[in-house]
Amino acid sequence: MSENLQTKQAVATDAAALGRLHGKVWLETYRGLLPDAALTAISAGRRTEMWRRFLKAPERGGSERAYLLLDEGNLIGFASCGPQRQPALAGMGYSGELYAVYILKAFHGRSGGRFLCRASAADLVSRGHDRASVSTLSTNLAARRFFERLQATELDLREPPVFWNIAQTVLGWDAPRLRQLAGMK
Repeated sequence: MSENLQTKQAVATDAAALGRLHGKVWLETYRGLLPDAALTAISAGRRTEMWRRFLKAPERGGSERAYLLLDEGNLIGFASCGPQRQPALAGMGYSGELYAVYILKAFHGRSGGRFLCRASAADLVSRGHDRASVSTLSTNLAARRFFERLQATELDLREPPVFWNIAQTVLGWDAPRLRQLAGMK
């Protein structure tokens, strides 16, 4: 990782900063990939409330986690993970899920995404998940290539999830690849 980049687990007091960042990276990531209505529906306030609920979950015994990417103390990215939300994938043995990985475009190419994925994979493995999935819009080829470089492979689903009437591609890591991503042998 770049010498100025750090990862840490998010806590409830990070919700407002995560909400602001989430809105900004959504606009950067999805402009041209999602309808304008989807982009204008995203607000820092809504995202902050979402993160407040999400980050309280571990305190209540919940199993979702978020990791922050910091550059010299400034929040520039995040990832979130937890138990599988798609029954079909859970039925295929993919008990863990990487829910999201986002980094401000100005910081792409500095290994931050890889390190957020590593922190998330280590978290999932430590909690007994030996396989995990991640979904990306089928039209988001950059995201798909990123996850493929991390050895995720496309999973064969009859009915992949749909978001805003746009199909998603679901990729996954089997046990050896998830442990490798987590930095374990």
